[in-house]
Amino acid sequence: MVQKFAVPTSRKPTVRSLYIGASDPAKFTTRSSALDTRISYGISLELVSGDRLRPPIASARQAVDAYIDSINQQVYFNEAQAEDFAQRALSLAVSINDRSRITRVKKAIFTLYSLVGDVEKQGLWWLPFDNLYGLKQAGLTPDEQTKIIEELERVLQVTTKEEGERFDPFAAQGAAERLERHYRRIGQQAEVHRVILAYGKAFENAAEKANPLLAVAWLQPVFQKYYDVSLKDDAARLQRILETRGPHAQAGMQRMEVPLQVSVEDMEKYADALTAGDQRHALGQIGMRFLPHTDELQAFNEQMRSHAPLSTLIPIRRFEAGHVAAIIGSQSEDPDGRLIHQIANRIGFEMPLLAIALEKAKTHHGLDADKIWTVLSESPLFPEEQRVLVTDGLTAWLNGDHVKAIHVLVPQIERAVRNLAGFIGVPISGRGRAKGTMQIRGLGEFLYDDLFAQIVDENLRKYLLAFLADQRGINLRNRVAHGLLEHSQLAQGLSDRLVHVLLALSCLEAKGSPGE
Repeated sequence: MVQKFAVPTSRKPTVRSLYIGASDPAKFTTRSSALDTRISYGISLELVSGDRLRPPIASARQAVDAYIDSINQQVYFNEAQAEDFAQRALSLAVSINDRSRITRVKKAIFTLYSLVGDVEKQGLWWLPFDNLYGLKQAGLTPDEQTKIIEELERVLQVTTKEEGERFDPFAAQGAAERLERHYRRIGQQAEVHRVILAYGKAFENAAEKANPLLAVAWLQPVFQKYYDVSLKDDAARLQRILETRGPHAQAGMQRMEVPLQVSVEDMEKYADALTAGDQRHALGQIGMRFLPHTDELQAFNEQMRSHAPLSTLIPIRRFEAGHVAAIIGSQSEDPDGRLIHQIANRIGFEMPLLAIALEKAKTHHGLDADKIWTVLSESPLFPEEQRVLVTDGLTAWLNGDHVKAIHVLVPQIERAVRNLAGFIGVPISGRGRAKGTMQIRGLGEFLYDDLFAQIVDENLRKYLLAFLADQRGINLRNRVAHGLLEHSQLAQGLSDRLVHVLLALSCLEAKGSPGE
């Protein structure tokens, strides 16, 4: 073990750097009988006082040399460790701007590639490109750059041969994306299209033999790529394939249910407490109690990162009418999407309890449409001109005509939100498609408006998004507007929730000085 210490006496030492590399490859010995590999690392520790800002260059040089020796003499446990050695050596050499060592590392990378980079043997074919291409300090010669690109072209060719042993659409995609970067850099758009189509066709060929769900999962990103690079004809062709296989993919999904036992007696007691008092108090209690709290649900999502980490890493795809309507990323990359998804789950989870609470309110207070309207009309969001339509929708709900209730109440809720936007100064119209015209903004536009988000309670805003206007949630408003719901889906659970939204909106109160 090689150790070097430089410890000042005036101040307490602090560790500033630690470089590790193989100092003497000759010390690596293998006992074949025991299959035991002994490895000796050369370690350079530099303990310096706080007034030293960076470790000595000599330590970095020593580490670079050790990494290079390990690569050249094939002293590493596996190919992945060899790649790590190469990356670390290059990083150190560039950081100290050591031209000679950068050149040596570059040579070592090409040597390593010749040993472990053959795509036919599932090697590290990306090694030269990922570490050297585009790195000015590497000083790639034209011949070296040509060699890197030619090798990537070979990878693309090998991995896209459907009859070949190394057919691999994912490896083909990796090679194509690197080649795309190169051809964009030199302004060859035709070559960009060629390499993208090459890996895209590989996925298309693989999808023909896959089950519909897997096929759609593979083809959706390819369609998006075709669209992004203006391969319009190919994108249209792939879209037709997705529209054909999408419904089969959605039908092939398995339903998973987790039983939850809650006694009817406990639910009845809770509903009795919730609906106590006069009708105004009871409906207000229901309106506030079933409003999801974003802080609580966001905290739950964060807790899942430790309790069930895998579930927070895997993207969630939502299918609608046979196609992927939304992709929700991981908790770290897409916390807002995960929150919307969790709110939608909470809405579904609470449907039975909400149904019991509303039924209790009907029984205790003899509710009819006019009595509910009396409570709603106390809010300026529900002016008299909405009375007929709102009460028609409420009457349908009370009579169990949920198809009518849903189709009548959804636009009336959007109208109430539009009224709210007008009260707080959010524009309710925008520029129309035809020059010189204006058009009314949609529900989603209000809910995503910056001023609306600053003023309106966040719990209510997110709730409205998840339930009515965001593809990552239930998205009821848009599904109704586009006729995407079957008759069996237009059931009590949705109409109960719409009644709850009316009650929640009526609970809004202005804050500030009188007259604001």
